[in-house]
Amino acid sequence: MPTNFNWNTDEEQSWDDVDEAVIHETQRWRPPRWLLTGGLVLALVAVIGFLVARAVNRQVAEVTDDVSFTVLDAVALSQQAAASGDIDLFTSVLSGRDLNWSEEQKDLVRGGIWLDRPQLGLTLVAAAGSENGVPLSEADVTLQPALSSAEINLTHTYQSPIGNGLTEEVRLQQTLIYRQGESSWLLAPPEAEFWGDGQTYATPFFQVLYPTRDQALVERLVNDLTGKAIELCHLGWLGLATEQCLPAEPLADISFSTSSRYLLELKSARFDRTPQPDLDGLYLLPAPSLIGIPLDEPGYQALYRGYAALLFGQMIQDAAGYPCCEHQLFFEAILQLQLNQVGLQPWPLGEAAYNQLLRQMPLPDLASYYDATVGFADASLASQQLDWIYALVQYQASQEGLAPTTLIQRLSVAGTLGQWLAPVSGPEPFSPAFYESWRRFLFAQTSLGSNTVPIINTTQELVLNCLDARRESASATVLTSWSPATGQFTDWSFYNSPMFMVPLPNDDGLVLHENVTPLSGWQNLQAVPIA
Repeated sequence: MPTNFNWNTDEEQSWDDVDEAVIHETQRWRPPRWLLTGGLVLALVAVIGFLVARAVNRQVAEVTDDVSFTVLDAVALSQQAAASGDIDLFTSVLSGRDLNWSEEQKDLVRGGIWLDRPQLGLTLVAAAGSENGVPLSEADVTLQPALSSAEINLTHTYQSPIGNGLTEEVRLQQTLIYRQGESSWLLAPPEAEFWGDGQTYATPFFQVLYPTRDQALVERLVNDLTGKAIELCHLGWLGLATEQCLPAEPLADISFSTSSRYLLELKSARFDRTPQPDLDGLYLLPAPSLIGIPLDEPGYQALYRGYAALLFGQMIQDAAGYPCCEHQLFFEAILQLQLNQVGLQPWPLGEAAYNQLLRQMPLPDLASYYDATVGFADASLASQQLDWIYALVQYQASQEGLAPTTLIQRLSVAGTLGQWLAPVSGPEPFSPAFYESWRRFLFAQTSLGSNTVPIINTTQELVLNCLDARRESASATVLTSWSPATGQFTDWSFYNSPMFMVPLPNDDGLVLHENVTPLSGWQNLQAVPIA
């Protein structure tokens, strides 16, 4: 075994022989102490900043919530004052920076239309759990950064008539401005920035001025109003020939005003819906934001119908050359009939009204109503009196088949109600012939009268014995038959006294009994009437 081995242990191995590059590769880098200290400081600052920011945000949120609740208290107070008509209380929550605007708000409250819009066919619905009809749970508060002013979006529910005595509920959103006063939040007029610049829009019929805030809604409204104007033009209601129904230049100028003064035009009831054009023929209407922005399609349609009734009511009056305000009650009834015919307003009479009119003959003296120079809103008429006027106007139009504009034009030349009715009633306006025609018209408006063919499952002719209202005798009767095959009535015989029918067996015929004398019995040699 060799003996010249040189044994070395790990402990005896010299590190001087190791490559210097290997030493540098295996050494671990340690950051300087100053860098570690700086990182810790930055992390601590970030944590503290986060905690401070969260605390500040929480405090700001709490302050914002407190201010929002304070604003809502002011909103509730103003709504309560307006709903109750308490002018003194309402004045206490009004800003005084614009005295004209403040007076207009108080006039709206006095007229009961601060929220109601009767002239547009919109009736405010009082919601359960609300402050006088204003559901504050649907109030959206947007505070300005300085917490000195706020925009309040309030959602209101209205009832809108859709015909046949039915209504639908629609929702409109109203935006109010409140500003911080010396001791409380006050209802204030919007600044010019709220509305934006004035914009113009033109269609074949209308040249329109409106605020930027309402741009999208106004342009849709004007397009729909133009379509309805073309329809009315083809009916001959706007005083234009058919070939002029797409005029080269706009027919009318409309301004959707931001002034609440034009909300006061809505103070009249639903019958008085004509906006007053200024001396240059400019039709002034309140901007949609003053009325309420619709939140859904039914809301838009209700708003459109309201605007259309206002605008076209005035345009029809202008085209007919009607001088306000002769025979104003009858004019407004004719206008209501026209707007109903083009789907803009419901007709106010239903079957119950026609049945009631049928039971009340003869007509009352309506001469004073024909001569009235005030409208329905100011005449303080009972419902029954309104019904007579509406029914007479509808009767006149149905008998002659004339355009309602012709009925309006005749108001200017007919000095009395009799003269106005003469074309259908003859020289004696309330003769028996007139009343017979009047009864038939009223009956035709009822469900019985509108069913021209009785709903009877039979192929046999039906024989009827009826009182004959066409003859003067109260006891006159007529024997008539109705054919299911043709749907026609045929008169067979006329009698001057009541007749009674008795059918024969197997439908072989019938026996007529004439009741000429009363039924009597013989007692003590005397005839004693029994029936």
